[in-house]
Amino acid sequence: MSYRKFCAEVFDPPPFVESPPPPEWEPPTGYGQHYETLGTTVDGEPTIFISIASYRDDLCHNTIKEALRMAEHPRRLFFGAVEQSIPSQGDLPCNFTMVPCDVDPSQLLCVYSGQITVHRVDARGAQGPTYGRYRADRLYRGEYFALQIDAHMYFVANWDTEMIKQWKATGNEYAVLTTYPSAYAPGSMDGSGHSSHKSTPLICKSEFDVDGMVRHQAAGEIFPMASLNGSPILQPVWAAGSSFSRGHRVARVPYGLLRLVFNGEETVMALRMWTSGYDFYTFHHVLLFHTYNRKTRPKTFWENTQQNGLKAKTMENVEIMLGLRRPLAGYDTKDISPGAKYGLGQKRQVSTFLRLWGYDLRHKAARDNCPWAYSQEMHMDLTAHLRPDGMGIDYGKVPVDEIVQRHGWADLPSQDLAW
Repeated sequence: MSYRKFCAEVFDPPPFVESPPPPEWEPPTGYGQHYETLGTTVDGEPTIFISIASYRDDLCHNTIKEALRMAEHPRRLFFGAVEQSIPSQGDLPCNFTMVPCDVDPSQLLCVYSGQITVHRVDARGAQGPTYGRYRADRLYRGEYFALQIDAHMYFVANWDTEMIKQWKATGNEYAVLTTYPSAYAPGSMDGSGHSSHKSTPLICKSEFDVDGMVRHQAAGEIFPMASLNGSPILQPVWAAGSSFSRGHRVARVPYGLLRLVFNGEETVMALRMWTSGYDFYTFHHVLLFHTYNRKTRPKTFWENTQQNGLKAKTMENVEIMLGLRRPLAGYDTKDISPGAKYGLGQKRQVSTFLRLWGYDLRHKAARDNCPWAYSQEMHMDLTAHLRPDGMGIDYGKVPVDEIVQRHGWADLPSQDLAW
């Protein structure tokens, strides 16, 4: 949408009507047996699906433009942006251009318009970050890789090929490269678009908020050991603001709709992914930057009128899905039981994750894993048990008892999980 058209459409908003979510991708026959080998290509090379959930964010269009501008192969990028906006209040669209594409078709968002899907939603109905990300996952169309980012990001030169190179360096089909990206600031990149950072951000410490949901603390910056040979570094948690994996993550562990949940979103997704076989790494070196310190703070969904009792219902659903609460007779658990579309996976036991990384969901306590993670001993201890075929770390062979005893950690009390 151009500046001219955008300005012409400023008027009082119509009555609110919630848009239905976009249709889901229908995997080809046999996908469940062969998903590791499938994924779309362009000129024989893998594609990347880039999902963005934007809430009234005027940098959304710039994020898409920068991803295209800094990519080595922009033709392989396919965007699924969920634009939660109120145009009559001056919100810029995610495909905003300064002039119409028919006037200047050389603008990047015009050149690659066929690779940009924008799903527009009235921001007045937004109900938290998963409201947009749930819809964004539904824009996936079988791309080989998937990158989930925030709507206010910057990229280093050739980030697309560098990201795939880092993913391959793990040797792990189920690797997910994820972190809270380093802050974008003057000097973050040189004139050629290369990062000036020698360190990389790693997340390793969490706490529980007043609602009993897990909140991760800020990432710390570490220097990768030379012995890693360019491999990303294993970490205990997953971050929603930057997540790169094979596309089958979206198909196998799609976002569920956790209305009005902000803290806790990442841990719910992490437990679902990890029990489905995925492993979390931070990037070996910085490829993305996040604009944390903007002159004008972006709006949030909390500005909307919230339905009474909706968050309590969501929390109940989360607790049942995680096994912290047993459902009452007649409660519909079809979609959230283990192995279901929005439930825990069945490749690993959630109790192993909680014990190894010290998350006591029942009593709301979390261990500080930073000494283990920053030393990169965590990476060495656990990647030593990567399956020979590269299909994830085999936690059945990880000596959890020995690791807990070696570090002198107190073992977790019983959490009495239903699953």
